[in-house]
Amino acid sequence: MSDRTIIALATVPMLSGALLLVALQRVPPVRVSASAKSSEKGSAFGTAKSGSEASWLGVVVAGRAAELAAEHEGRVSEVWLRAGERVKKGQPILQIDGSGAVNDEALAGAELGQRRSEVTRAEASYEEAKAKLKRMEAGGSWIAAQELETAKNAVRLAKADLSSARAGVGMGRARVAQQKLRSRRHTLEAPFDGVLVSCDVDPGDSVAAGQVVARVITDDRRVRFALPREQLPASGALDVVLSLPSGSLQGKVDSVQPEVDPSAQLIFATATPAGGGRELMPGMRVEVRPVAVPQQATSEGR
Repeated sequence: MSDRTIIALATVPMLSGALLLVALQRVPPVRVSASAKSSEKGSAFGTAKSGSEASWLGVVVAGRAAELAAEHEGRVSEVWLRAGERVKKGQPILQIDGSGAVNDEALAGAELGQRRSEVTRAEASYEEAKAKLKRMEAGGSWIAAQELETAKNAVRLAKADLSSARAGVGMGRARVAQQKLRSRRHTLEAPFDGVLVSCDVDPGDSVAAGQVVARVITDDRRVRFALPREQLPASGALDVVLSLPSGSLQGKVDSVQPEVDPSAQLIFATATPAGGGRELMPGMRVEVRPVAVPQQATSEGR
């Protein structure tokens, strides 16, 4: 057997093995079902729950809250109400010593009286200047033209002084009204009906301008919660169930903040419990779940 024959016989099994390796390296096609595709798509967009399975953590807050601050520095002279008591709109809660404001009001009143006296004097000077001018005009040609012109200028000057004095009275009245308003602001009153939840001062305490000394809230309650934007229903109204340790309440979402919070990447909403939720305490944690839509209603809608 020649060398060429031997080489040819040795080459055949080598080529066969190479072709077999190439065939094994090819991956056979796999058919993916529709359900697998949908699950892959869902994983690509996260694991957000559906509307009927979603739940969010919320906290109970008062419907309205107001912090009462001192308008001016001073000393607390009276405290009529304490934390926990009910209040009516306009009811006095405490008073800050307004002796300084009262003194300012008295000073403004005295200045107003002085300006009114100036008006009286200006009116008399004006009437006198007009009477003098009238007598000179009745004198005929024996009155020099220069003296007549001087009398006319005196009338104009007296009239201007009278206008200035009357303007001063208007400014004085405005200052008196301002000082009276400042005196009234030293008595802090309830801005609406509700409960006084805090009063942080006692008679004799000193307070600074802008210092918060009391806080009032209303009886109605709201539940504030956060949720991902993709879980927000397309419709504007949303009924929810508020799960409490003692049971559950129906509620309705009445406001949604459209902007996404940059830190939490969530949007915030507020729900109103049925009946006002007066039995809820501010600060209580609540689980919020959307009301499930019946399957029959969903199919009919389609």
